[in-house]
Amino acid sequence: MLKAPKFWFSEKNLAVFFSKILFPLSVIWKFFSKRRIVNGKYEEFTIPIICVGNINIGGSGKTPTTISLAKMFLENKTKVHIISKGYKGVIKGPKKVNETDDAYGVGDEPILMSKFAPVWVAKQRRSAIIAAIEDGAELLILDDGFQDPSIKKTLSIITVDAEIGFGNRKILPSGPLREPIPEALSRADILLVIGRQHQRGRFIESIDLPNELNVFGAEMQVVKSDIHLDKAKFIAVAGIGHPEKFFNSIEKFGGEIMKKFSLPDHENYTPRLLRKLKKASLNNNAQLITTEKDFVRIPKNERHNFIFLPIKLKFSEELELINCIKSMINQSFK
Repeated sequence: MLKAPKFWFSEKNLAVFFSKILFPLSVIWKFFSKRRIVNGKYEEFTIPIICVGNINIGGSGKTPTTISLAKMFLENKTKVHIISKGYKGVIKGPKKVNETDDAYGVGDEPILMSKFAPVWVAKQRRSAIIAAIEDGAELLILDDGFQDPSIKKTLSIITVDAEIGFGNRKILPSGPLREPIPEALSRADILLVIGRQHQRGRFIESIDLPNELNVFGAEMQVVKSDIHLDKAKFIAVAGIGHPEKFFNSIEKFGGEIMKKFSLPDHENYTPRLLRKLKKASLNNNAQLITTEKDFVRIPKNERHNFIFLPIKLKFSEELELINCIKSMINQSFK
């Protein structure tokens, strides 16, 4: 996946110019996207399916949300399985992710999620859903798939980063949106706004929300570990949707970043890239640090050169959120 263009998230004159130039292509994208969603077949299945998706391209917290939801239901003794397309993985599936799998085969996000719950990958989500049900799943969480017209979801959760929001709120390729905001929110059941409390409040005030849409908040937190960031020197590497957020986290906790490497989302760690990173580490006498999602893409024989910053998503109203989800599931499966 290529890096998101900067003009998607800017209001400067040049950014507006680029956005306007691409507007005709956005009209075409919007037309075919809407037709695809309206004409979907939406196959129903025998167990509840929670979809965690987004409106915009790039990182919005889908995978951390999926992990936190899975943990929440597992604590409630529900046999929850996760469904993923295994982006950039070569395996077509359906395949249940195990400890011997790597990011090359099944993708980086399924590797992360499999530490918390059973994960099935398949290029066709339907086949993974059937395999999970046959394996005893009682509840499924789709990691992404909000715009997938082949599966009927019991409920859909849209995640959004409160700091970044929906960028310039334009449709691809003029902006980061897969579809118009009002149309997407009208099909969603829950909007999960991720960020600090003041960021969430500011974002919610900036957008028109349907009255029936349930809105909850959450915040990304650094997990306590043996890593000491304060006054340490780092070469920071991130191949995620918005790498600057990772860099800011390191500096927030007192780490000094000697050099930053922003990679395209899901970028592979090739021998050439690894040599470049290790050289920067040696020249600056600094520790290589990356995200947990990046770490699983690094070849195992090179991981000793890196440390990663573990993070988790904490829901602001966890009890209210799980009760809301359970209520919707019960209404659909009476």
